[in-house]
Amino acid sequence: MAPGSSYIYNYPQGLQKLLELMNQKYQNPKFYITENGIPESRNDSIPLDQALKDPHQIDYVKQHLFRISKAIKNDVNVKGYFYWTSFDALEWGLGTNTRYGLYFVDYNDNLKRIPKQSAKWLCEFLLSNSTQTAC
Repeated sequence: MAPGSSYIYNYPQGLQKLLELMNQKYQNPKFYITENGIPESRNDSIPLDQALKDPHQIDYVKQHLFRISKAIKNDVNVKGYFYWTSFDALEWGLGTNTRYGLYFVDYNDNLKRIPKQSAKWLCEFLLSNSTQTAC
C-alpha cells in the first residue's frame, strides 16, 4: 500500500505483466502510460527542507521505468509515459491531504511551487539522454 493512500499499491512488476499481457491479447497496440505516481500524506509540521526530500518518489519512478523498459525489450509498443503529477493537487476524495507532485505546493505561502528532489532528479535523468542542456 502506498503511504498517504488507502487504495494505491506500488507493484511495478504488475505494470510490466499487464503491458505484456495486453500486448499479446490485442496484437501489439500502442501504449501510453498515464497518471503513474505515488502519494504521500500531507504533513505541514515538518520543515520545508525535509518536505522537499522525496526519495520514495524517485525510487517509484525508477522501478516503473525499469519495468516499462523490460516490457519494451519484450516487444511491447510503449509510446509515452506521463508521471502523476507535476504539482501537488486537489484529489476528489482526499482534498489536499495527499501530495503527489514533483513540485511542492506551499498552501501557507500563496500556493508557492518549489521543486522537490524528484523534480530535479527527473530533469537530470531526461537530460542524460538528450542534447538539451537545461530543463
